[in-house]
Order: sequence, then structure tokens, then C-alpha cells
Amino acid sequence: MTLLVNLSPLLLLVGFVWLALRANRKFKKASQMTPGSTQFENLVALEAYDVDETGYWRRLPWVTGLFFGVAMAFMTPLIPSTSYSPAMTAVLSFAIGGPIFGLFFPMGLRRQIRGIWAGLYAGGPRSINPPTANGLYYYQIPCTSVRGKTGIIGVLYVGRGGLLFAPRKRSWKPGTTLEISPLDAVSIALVPPLPQNVIQRLLIPRPLEQIEIRWNGASARFLMPRPADTCSKIVRSLETMRRIPK
Repeated sequence: MTLLVNLSPLLLLVGFVWLALRANRKFKKASQMTPGSTQFENLVALEAYDVDETGYWRRLPWVTGLFFGVAMAFMTPLIPSTSYSPAMTAVLSFAIGGPIFGLFFPMGLRRQIRGIWAGLYAGGPRSINPPTANGLYYYQIPCTSVRGKTGIIGVLYVGRGGLLFAPRKRSWKPGTTLEISPLDAVSIALVPPLPQNVIQRLLIPRPLEQIEIRWNGASARFLMPRPADTCSKIVRSLETMRRIPK
């Protein structure tokens, strides 16, 4: 029983990694899709979502490993008695638990995120409710809508009537659909990232520029891969939509 209690955090990690490996297969399958296999054309390649532009994935193992190791060391009084002294048990908890958690948790989380982007990229019915065909939308960009301190993952659709952001269906914090119209009133620009708090500065050493969309006195910000290149693609797609006879 003592061994089971001590190994329970590692057993939870193994289970999490196993679930994440299933999500990784979804990412690989979506990356092999042909352009005509989805209802909308993707403006950003799926591989771009797996690039560590901000340095987050590189720094996460160190931060999580350190914090988990310290937490395990402070939980030494709760661990059933072992053949080691309390001080040695705390040292071992820090030296073993921290690196293991710092290795497996970020790896599992990253693969889980890959599965989320893959589901949105493919337009899977369990991931997103796409707009109807009569909405005349032609392009899509999986992205994150920045609303204050909250980030909502979903898909931004571009069409003849304007733009539409649909939030991801299977989310712990559901968002609302955002309509951006009419098309002629829409303007797009790159803007600096919002100020970060202490935790964000610790985990994200290189925050990306954000894409701001303005229309009729309103505005919305989005996080997207390769923001400068993606912003240019959205601008070109809007110009294409405006040239279509109404």
C-alpha cells in the first residue's frame, strides 16, 4: 500500500501521457489531409501550430519540474513512513519527482494540445460547429480569441459577408460566437501583446504579436501562428472576397 501511495502521481502521469499519445495520432492524421478534404480552406499549415515560437514548450519542463519537486518535498510529512529520514525523503522527492513530472507532464500536455488543433483544423463535428454553407465562408484559421485575461480556442472563418469566430465545443470554459461584419468595414493590423503577469512572463519568454480586427467601432484580438505572415494572408483573403461581385 505504501508503494502504491508513493507511485500514485507517476501512475496518473502515465495515464495522462497515454491519452496524449492518442491525440498525437490525430495531429499526424490531420497533417496528411489534402486541401480539398475540408469544407473550408486553411490559411495556416497545421505544422505551424506545433512550432515553439514563444519558447513556452521549452521552458515549461523546467518550471513545472521545479514547482512539482518543491511541492513534493514539502509534502514529506504526508508520505507514509519509509526507511529514510524525513530530510532524505524530501530530497529524494525533489530530485526524483521533479524531473519525472517536468518530463512527462509537458510532453503529455503538448500532445494533447496537438490533438485539439488537429480536430479544429479538420473541422471535426466533436470539435467545432462550422457555419452553414449559406454563410458563404471560404477560409478558416484555428486560433485563440483573446478576451481580457481569457483565451478562447476556436476557429476564425473568413467569407463574403465578413468574419466569424466559433469557439471550440469541447472546452472547460465555453465561449460565444463572434460575428465581424460587414466585410467593407473590417480592417486588420498587428499589435503588441498585452501586458503579462508574473506567471506568464515566467512561462512565455517571447510573447507573439497579436492580430487585431476592427469593424464599426468594435475590435477583437487573436493569437495565431506566424502572426506577420498570417495577417498578410488574412488581408489577401479579404481583398479576394471584396472583389467577388455581390
